[in-house]
Amino acid sequence: MIRSRPFAPVLALGAAVLSAAAASAQPPPWTEVTFASELRVNAFRYDNFFQAPSGQPKIEVNLTRVEGRVRAKTSDASPFELYARGRFDHYSEGLDEAWAVGTGLRYDTDAHDADVFLHYEKDRPVFDVGDEFDRADVLGIDGQYSWRFVDDWEATALGEWRREEFNRTTGKDNDFVSGGAALRYRGWGYVFSPEVGIELANRDTNDPNEDMDQRDVWIKVRSIPVEGVYLSLRYRMRHRDYSVGDPAASNFDREDDRDDWTLSADYQVLDWLGLNAYVSYEDADSTKASRIFETTLAGIGASFGW
Repeated sequence: MIRSRPFAPVLALGAAVLSAAAASAQPPPWTEVTFASELRVNAFRYDNFFQAPSGQPKIEVNLTRVEGRVRAKTSDASPFELYARGRFDHYSEGLDEAWAVGTGLRYDTDAHDADVFLHYEKDRPVFDVGDEFDRADVLGIDGQYSWRFVDDWEATALGEWRREEFNRTTGKDNDFVSGGAALRYRGWGYVFSPEVGIELANRDTNDPNEDMDQRDVWIKVRSIPVEGVYLSLRYRMRHRDYSVGDPAASNFDREDDRDDWTLSADYQVLDWLGLNAYVSYEDADSTKASRIFETTLAGIGASFGW
């Protein structure tokens, strides 16, 4: 079990990646800063928002999401990009709103792509700590580095840390840390690009009954079949093993398995207008009967850029 502070290694990974990229790049001429902005509006529908177990009544919830993004570069030739994001979520059924803000730095060339993103989320809905609906304030940092080491292959390293602090229930505050890798084949161009990946994670909770280890394995395919259309299909297998030492605890010897299918589609209608659709289906199995359920999230939306 990871007991040291997980924030340091993720920060170190991001700093090392960006430092190496900066050292290898020729500094671009300092010209006028250029900006790009985007506004996204999406409508989603959960068919089983509260993750009711099989055989129990399901509650459908609608979500309206408004998200803004701003990107800045010192010049068009610069590989560095500074960006910021903000998001507001409105739920039906009398549920409270949630919001998030974040800022990040990206480095992008033909062979190397690095991204570090720091974010804060307020009143995020969470179900998987304590097996009940609650709201959490989340501070997190995500790091990613991709290297196209030959023309046809790209390797990616992933890292994440987040701190969740809950609003209503004590004992559920936790630190979550993960790291993983993916390998993507790009020899068929934009028409068909498959990827396989694995990520290992650990959650260290104030209540030892909620401590667990997690493993994600996925297969993902990206495709641009015609100009302006982007498709993505991912199948993910998630396994959780609760590391509880007390035989009297409710999560002792517990294991969860979740299969998730996610399909997304984007269509760039005009330079300033895009349309998108999203659907995700999750099938959850568990040694704990109350955590056996199915849920689907589907949505459509539009993006406006300038």
